[in-house]
Amino acid sequence: MSKKALVFSPDTLRYTRRFDRVRVLPLLARVQTLAALLAELPCLPETAQEIDADLWLRSLFGSASLAGNGLGLEQAAAALAIPEETPPQDQARRELFNLARACRSVARPRREFGVLEVSEALLMKTHSLVVEGLDYPLTEPGRFRMRSIEVGDPSQGGSFVPPRQVQDIRTLCAALCEWINSEPLRHEPPILRAALFSFHFSCLHPFDAGNQRTGRAVQAMILAAAGLRFLPWLPAISEARTPLETFRAFLDSIQEGADLTPWLEHHLGGLLAELLRLKARLLAPLERLARMGRIRDLRGQGQLSGRQEDLLLLILEAAAPVSLRQVLRDTPFRLLYRERTLHTARRDLLRLTELGLLRQDGQGFAPA
Repeated sequence: MSKKALVFSPDTLRYTRRFDRVRVLPLLARVQTLAALLAELPCLPETAQEIDADLWLRSLFGSASLAGNGLGLEQAAAALAIPEETPPQDQARRELFNLARACRSVARPRREFGVLEVSEALLMKTHSLVVEGLDYPLTEPGRFRMRSIEVGDPSQGGSFVPPRQVQDIRTLCAALCEWINSEPLRHEPPILRAALFSFHFSCLHPFDAGNQRTGRAVQAMILAAAGLRFLPWLPAISEARTPLETFRAFLDSIQEGADLTPWLEHHLGGLLAELLRLKARLLAPLERLARMGRIRDLRGQGQLSGRQEDLLLLILEAAAPVSLRQVLRDTPFRLLYRERTLHTARRDLLRLTELGLLRQDGQGFAPA
């Protein structure tokens, strides 16, 4: 049996930062620590540019897909490459195009950092950029909705009805801006402040369409204004991986009387997972450099033959573990061993494993 939709009114919608600090703050600290570490990690310029561009693309793609956009990642990349002076006529591509315009300030390099002032004007401008030129019935860019809506459905675990009257929406939006800009909130960690804004903006749902895209864009602005590297793009990427779980965590929080613990745990856990993926990606070039340095040292010390080095380099380039049979049978490995015996190939693989350069599992040999 599905749960009855929770109906928000001006009397029941409360802006709060109530959550279980014992459960949430250690997770927040892990996210902050890892984000700071990755921001200071040495990175080749071309690697940094590639990662920044990829996060930007996947964040906008994720935000659009969460709103029902059906473009694939490659199609989204093509839409985002369209010159700004020639907006696409196709609705799906225009949605991506609009998101890029709305998030332009996030991608722009900054010299000064601080606390973003969230205003009604900022929300209206961002919403206008998000929905401009799109065929959304009853939606006017930068205008509050004039009708009641229900968000979610039983297949998503439930639904809620945000405030209905336009005057209530206007009053509550002004109250949200005042609250998120208040001194206590300005002194919260930016990651937490951005998350609190995102949660309560979702509760308010002030527009007829484009609410989540607008909210995620402003959330990214809060994080970018604070000078946080990489993080502005991660919430949309994380939510796009687990849309159903994200919405259910949100419902759990609003049904618990605005105890934000379930949603914050899910949100911060998602950010942590994305940061760990990013860490592996950032460290990969450094690990390759370190590995190549060790290989050179081992060759210089006579602990590694030229053939063994060539075998190792081929395995490093392989997409999957390599078996002894593949070494003897498959090109290019077999070119190294066409005049060698099975014993020689096995000895080379075991030597590379002994040196800690390879590891052996049930599928074969892979980089250690």
